Amino acid sequence: MLYSDWYVLNVTTGKELFIKETIKKNSHLPIQMTIFNREIIHSKNGEKIKISGPLFPGYVFVYQDISKAFEIARICLSREFIQPISVNNKPCQVYKEEMELLLRSADRTGTFQLSRGLKVGDKVEVIDGPLKALQGNILWIDEKKSKAKVEFCLFKRKMRINLGIEIVDVFRN
Repeated sequence: MLYSDWYVLNVTTGKELFIKETIKKNSHLPIQMTIFNREIIHSKNGEKIKISGPLFPGYVFVYQDISKAFEIARICLSREFIQPISVNNKPCQVYKEEMELLLRSADRTGTFQLSRGLKVGDKVEVIDGPLKALQGNILWIDEKKSKAKVEFCLFKRKMRINLGIEIVDVFRN
């Protein structure tokens, strides 16, 4: 999987999938695009249900063909807000390391799955990112925000770091 040459289109929030599918449908050649989603637990009428929502609302990630994708969008979706993320009117690439983390952490559909079986006091291991393989203990979990505060022993002292729960897993010997 290639991690460089990714760009981002800023689009109308809530219409990411519609815009992505319209660009794909109107392109003569395939354009690789993804929208990252995350699973979240939502309470409805006192019942907890798992739903999927955008990880980055208003953004569509495009591999290599940002100019072509933007041109198709301007022609076919003139009423929608669509703009490449740019610096000095030049589309800028997503950092390779950031794209690698996103693509490796998400499943094949671009969805970040809920972590399973985590609870306060568990010994966990970071499974992705710059702290990969580091082990620590969960101090608290914010399920709504999919975050956990984990205490690690770093630099010969205890440090508490907030992490997304999708990058930690119960430690297994």
